[in-house]
Amino acid sequence: MARAEPHKGFAELLKAYPAGLDRPVQIVPAEAGSEYWPAMRIDGVTECRAPAAGLPGVEILPAMAWREVPSFLAAAAVTVASSEGRPCG
Repeated sequence: MARAEPHKGFAELLKAYPAGLDRPVQIVPAEAGSEYWPAMRIDGVTECRAPAAGLPGVEILPAMAWREVPSFLAAAAVTVASSEGRPCG
């Protein structure tokens, strides 16, 4: 779950999807409060669709309201929250 920005790494995560993974994978691209360019969210979701299409058990869910997020994350076995972290040092 992260804002639907192409540099958040959704597509890279899907490209590293391990063969034989027997778990559902749900990607939730959240709507950003602002976009760096017109249709940024659409670009971010589109970038995920191609690699997700060929993977069993992978689905891209629609953005959800923030009030729905805690219960969604509570039901997850693993959560990846992509960030634009900066290296330490």
